[in-house]
Amino acid sequence: METVLAIDLNSFVYLKLTSFGKKILQDERAALEYTLAGKQAIIASLPPALPEEDENGYSRWPLWKVFNSFGVYLNIGADELPFLQLIQVILPETTIHLEEK
Repeated sequence: METVLAIDLNSFVYLKLTSFGKKILQDERAALEYTLAGKQAIIASLPPALPEEDENGYSRWPLWKVFNSFGVYLNIGADELPFLQLIQVILPETTIHLEEK
């Protein structure tokens, strides 16, 4: 039997970035800083390029941001993935199971 679980795109997940994933984020930041050239106050106000990691190397992300940052890199047969395949989903206390199959 399967349990179907509804997860909001604003839900948070934990994932462990690979070196490839970290490079994607660093390249994304470099492109943004290039676009903002000469606007040092804005650049200085940006959050760090790499997320804060816990003692096990996992970082906390809203699910929509995972899709936004890494979706184009998630392909069958990809040489590298931006994060480990195991994603830890944070379930709020009000989690609703839609149906059981």
